[in-house]
Amino acid sequence: MEKIVDSLDLMYYKYDKKNKTLFYEGKFSTHFIEPEFFKITYHLSSKKIDYKVLKDKTIQFGYSELSLIEKFKTYIKQIMYKK
Repeated sequence: MEKIVDSLDLMYYKYDKKNKTLFYEGKFSTHFIEPEFFKITYHLSSKKIDYKVLKDKTIQFGYSELSLIEKFKTYIKQIMYKK
């Protein structure tokens, strides 16, 4: 994960190894933070890396709302209810 974060050359966001999160330091204007935030989320999505955006715009890695088995069960239930 560190290699990916380093390759983005981020100015405002910092990586926390212990919590596996990206957070921004300081009190910068959203004018500066938003472009970097979109850059990060676009890159993570294109690499198919699971993440979650928290309320304070912190990005948490390794997050998947549903496991593969849970997704499959949900899919089967949807098919059964349509019949």
